[in-house]
Amino acid sequence: MDHLRAHWNPILQCVEAIRDGLPSPYIVVGGPSVVLLGGHRSTEEVDLLVPSGTDPGSVYADLQRIHGFKIINGTPLFRSNPGDTGIKVDILTNVVDRASYEDAYPYTMIVNGVLIFQLHFALGVKIVCVYLRQEDAIGYYHMIFLRISMVDDSTFQRLVALGLRKLLIPWEENTPEQREYYGLLTKEGTDPLTISLDTLGDD
Repeated sequence: MDHLRAHWNPILQCVEAIRDGLPSPYIVVGGPSVVLLGGHRSTEEVDLLVPSGTDPGSVYADLQRIHGFKIINGTPLFRSNPGDTGIKVDILTNVVDRASYEDAYPYTMIVNGVLIFQLHFALGVKIVCVYLRQEDAIGYYHMIFLRISMVDDSTFQRLVALGLRKLLIPWEENTPEQREYYGLLTKEGTDPLTISLDTLGDD
């Protein structure tokens, strides 16, 4: 964890600066939340999901008051050191074009003082993202990491409530690339997203 923290220091420093200095409510989504959970996620930006009706300008103003932040060309950037490229911060009012802050809030948890999605909800969002952006190969590993990290396997059934059943594609209909990712977890012909984790690896 110490090596991971050192490797992702700029992202973690940005998230911690926001945690300690931003007064308005938000949920950290995407790659930085995976890093907080101990995962390896390549990302150079932090996405904040804010309540409906929030004025992004007011959030930008609050961010600008936090040490390390500047607004450059209308975009908040965090630099832990003057020579850094900077971590971009995006303000979102929904994720995957459907879930607002208010929709997502009941499915959040706190990690190191930061509000992020619970694992089953984060996985649901990631499945939609992968479905919409199938060229994003890293997203598959992100999805698998979230699935493995889920402690209570029964919570996976909550994905049905999000209307995601249609996104669980049968093995025969998957692309060769998708089958390769599934094969990292279990035997050929089995979709790891539709079976119990306890059965993975059993022959």
